[in-house]
This record gives sequence, structure tokens and C-alpha cells, in this order.
Amino acid sequence: MQIQPNPRKTLFQHDLNEVSNKDVEGVGTLREDVQGNVYRYVSNLTPSAMNFGDWCAYPATDFSASSALVFTRVQLNMGPDFSANTLAGVIVASGGLQASASSAYGWIQIEGFFSGASYLQGSGTTLRIGDKVHPYSASASASLLQDSSTAATKAHYGISLAALASTAVSTISAAISVRIHCL
Repeated sequence: MQIQPNPRKTLFQHDLNEVSNKDVEGVGTLREDVQGNVYRYVSNLTPSAMNFGDWCAYPATDFSASSALVFTRVQLNMGPDFSANTLAGVIVASGGLQASASSAYGWIQIEGFFSGASYLQGSGTTLRIGDKVHPYSASASASLLQDSSTAATKAHYGISLAALASTAVSTISAAISVRIHCL
């Protein structure tokens, strides 16, 4: 029996926290840490910077049959017709990922435990541990909302590891812990 080599890249140019103005890892490259968290190296397609903890998505146009761009670039604005099936993951660089005008490349987390994910709690909404959450707003990836009626049908989502009591007004929390499921 012949042993097959591991096809995954194991030596990397940058730490997970580093960003670059050129593709030094190969867009789409996967990386796993000792805790089993999985990351993907991507470019920022958004004309604005993305912050640590922001959720991002793959552009729907990248999923055409002829596109070689699938899983290589992400965007912040998910649009009014956002489908959680294109949810990519969470920005992990503490300084964020610069705007696309500067050709920004960096790591996003696509699977595993993440502490510090952005979340928008809707008015009158209670978040429970174990609730599925997914992007909610048409204009901000920081907007996540538990949605028990549709979250079960989404292929990519987060699972809340935090509980937040119901509020009278919508409030943003930029530090909830989640289990990311976007692989």
C-alpha cells in the first residue's frame, strides 16, 4: 500500500492576522489550526475596508459555470437578495482587510469557534445558545440575526455560543462567540 502525500499546503508566508497587497498564499488556499478551525485566503472585492469580526460573502456572480473565481474573493455588502449559501466566513485580521483599491488579501475563518463575531440583535429578539444566525442586513455584514424560521434551510451559518436578552431597540454587539459553519 502506497502512502499518499497530504495535498494541503502546510507552510505559509503570513500569520492569520496579516494582510497583504499581493497574493502571497494563493487565493482559495485552506489552512487548519491545531484546534480544528479552518481558514481560507481570499481577496477583498469590496470598495471599503472590512473589520475584524465582520461576516463576508462570496459574490453570487462567482458561482457561474464558467467562473474560476469561486472561493477566491469576498465582499462586505451582501445585497438585498443575499443568500446564506454564499456566506464565506469572518474576517480574522485584527486590523481588518483593506479596501479592494489597495488589492487587499488576507485570511477569513470559514469553520470552527470564533470569539468576536459581529451581530445585530433585532428589537424584541432574544438570542439563545445554539441558535443559528446568518447575515440579515442588505448593507452591513455586521448585521446578523437569529432566524429560526429560515436558518435551518441555510447551508452556511453560525451557531451562537452566547445568550443575549431581548431588547427594546435593535443593538449591535461586536463580540459574540459563534461556531462558524461555512466550509
